[in-house]
Amino acid sequence: MHSPHIPVDIFESSQELVLMVPLWWVEKETLQLSIDNFKLIISWVRRKPLIRNDFALLQSECYWWPITQSIDLPTNIVYDQIHSTLSKENILHITLPKYGIPSEVSITIE
Repeated sequence: MHSPHIPVDIFESSQELVLMVPLWWVEKETLQLSIDNFKLIISWVRRKPLIRNDFALLQSECYWWPITQSIDLPTNIVYDQIHSTLSKENILHITLPKYGIPSEVSITIE
């Protein structure tokens, strides 16, 4: 069984990347973030809403098992300064600061 692809919006400035990941029906306690080989790994479990016992399932399109998704990262991320928050709307915001890379460098020849 494979994990579904969850949409991710990625914004970039010269100082940082910001990722926004919608995680419906996710409890914060099941959410894990890690870095592996320049990839951000996001793992979580969706909690199935409680339905009365007298209902029979007619169609199932939602994914209720553990989910893992990886996102390729650039090499200029300051990994020990990554910050994340989960909003009350269950949108995961991940801020990834970048090392400053000057747009122009002068090199002195001796």
